[in-house]
Amino acid sequence: MRFFFDNNLPPRLARALHTMLGPEGFEIVCLRDRFEEGTADEVWLPRLSSEGNWIIISGDRRILSSRHERQIWIQSGLTTFFLKSAWTRGGTRLLDMSWRLIKRWPEIVELARTSRPGSCFLVPLKGRIERIDIR
Repeated sequence: MRFFFDNNLPPRLARALHTMLGPEGFEIVCLRDRFEEGTADEVWLPRLSSEGNWIIISGDRRILSSRHERQIWIQSGLTTFFLKSAWTRGGTRLLDMSWRLIKRWPEIVELARTSRPGSCFLVPLKGRIERIDIR
């Protein structure tokens, strides 16, 4: 299973998870390891879609409010987990973000594995992951 961390999440987080979980069959990469740092969603979404089987982890729900970007995301058919703003808000340290994501990882993997491609989820710091319908 392949996970792609959007540019708004720390690259070290994706790299650390890849180091820990790679031997268990997970490929985890961050945007900056595949594309230039400022690469627009309109560029990387279709490219990942053409490769197939990527799951997106992002802290930027702006893509859902921009009609143009939302349409590109929908067309990509990529399942996405949006971390709610509490994950990326100032003051959330990398170490806190890391252990919380590791704790949620089995649930994220199970939802990614059992959901239809293009599904969308909101991941709170606490509580259940919510499936949202944006179509």
